[in-house]
Amino acid sequence: MFFSSSKTKNKNQKNFVSAFSFYKNLLAVSGYGGAIFIIDISSFANRTVLLHSTAAKRALCFLNENTIVSADNDGNLQFISIRDNTMIKSLNLAVKKISQITLIPKTKYLIVNANTNFMIIIDYKEHKIIHNKYITFKENIYKVFALDASELVVCLKDKNIVHVQLPSVKRLNSLILQSALPQAHGLVDREPMLVNTKEHRALEKIYNTAYKNAAEALINQQLTIAKEFMEIYNEVPSKKESIILLFKSFEHYNRFKTLYAEKKHALGFAMSTKYPALKLTKQYASMEKRWKETFTNAQRHILLGKPEYAKALFQDYITVASKRPIIELILRHNSLFIEFLKALESQDFKKVHEICIKNSLFTQMPIYKTLSNDIEKSIKRIEAYIKKNNISLAKTSLSKIEMTPGFDEKVDQLYSMCDDMIQLQKLMQKVIFTLVMNS
Repeated sequence: MFFSSSKTKNKNQKNFVSAFSFYKNLLAVSGYGGAIFIIDISSFANRTVLLHSTAAKRALCFLNENTIVSADNDGNLQFISIRDNTMIKSLNLAVKKISQITLIPKTKYLIVNANTNFMIIIDYKEHKIIHNKYITFKENIYKVFALDASELVVCLKDKNIVHVQLPSVKRLNSLILQSALPQAHGLVDREPMLVNTKEHRALEKIYNTAYKNAAEALINQQLTIAKEFMEIYNEVPSKKESIILLFKSFEHYNRFKTLYAEKKHALGFAMSTKYPALKLTKQYASMEKRWKETFTNAQRHILLGKPEYAKALFQDYITVASKRPIIELILRHNSLFIEFLKALESQDFKKVHEICIKNSLFTQMPIYKTLSNDIEKSIKRIEAYIKKNNISLAKTSLSKIEMTPGFDEKVDQLYSMCDDMIQLQKLMQKVIFTLVMNS
């Protein structure tokens, strides 16, 4: 099978299809030249050509109508935006000649396999490798089929077929409901695909509540009660270190209170970095409140073009290791900081993300903490625009939150709603036209 040909002086060269993928009415094909052709098979129109590498593509997989993943002979996995014709992310895997990319339904994971006897798990939302050798078989893998979120069928090169049960969120939820918390944590520790699921977040919330209750008991010098709160987690290996550090932190609580009373905030912040459980105290909360107020005032002076005033305000924090990088970033690169503030003010979240990629320190700033809430509000406005059939304004607003971590799926969903509304408009116009012509 080939999709193009060209004549040279000596012979006909045919570019054979080496990979293809379907999604609804879309077909993606690629060959040895590395280009990916996206075709609407319902009309064979609207062809899009994506070229971000000349390496031969071995596998393709649609994530949705706006995003496709490709794999080449060199082991590169590329996440590509079809709408923008841009490469979102590229991962270099430890295998060559990847033969298949499989989307696990109703999850955020991909299975990647090559001419090997193991599978690689990829988190396609975070664009990172979760497990380099998730499951190993006796023979090399030929094909993988995901029946649903919990079961795979794996065909091996020796023609054997293996059914694989994936970690189930139902099992995790069952353990939580039974209050079998150590077993629930053990399941998550063994199965990375359960991390960050709704059930895992619920499990961590239970742990964090127990942790905070234990810290409150230690603040009130109730050591026995604190140990009771943590007792059930003593047999959870992944929690052992944080529990030890919790009790170790409060051995230094009296000293921390003294530093706070003497307004030695630099030493206080240093101690809370070493003993993080101290951040749950009212003294630390007060220190952070003062820091945020100072930051806000310094921010105002930077906007007014008075960096020297901002520098004077930061004097009390310049020796604080956790604050120094942010202070130096603002003072040395205040033009980028101003650009960051203006992007936040105009709610251009795409621009905010681009600046944060340039320097991740921006994500540690107090003003960044409210970003998720601002995006959620923007999403509600966009949904209202769509309902009111104001598609142009909806798409303009969507362009400002594209590529924002944690909101990719929602953005794609909203774009689909816009497209559906446009199609509905066309259909209604056609119906109205037909009725008028027949009246």
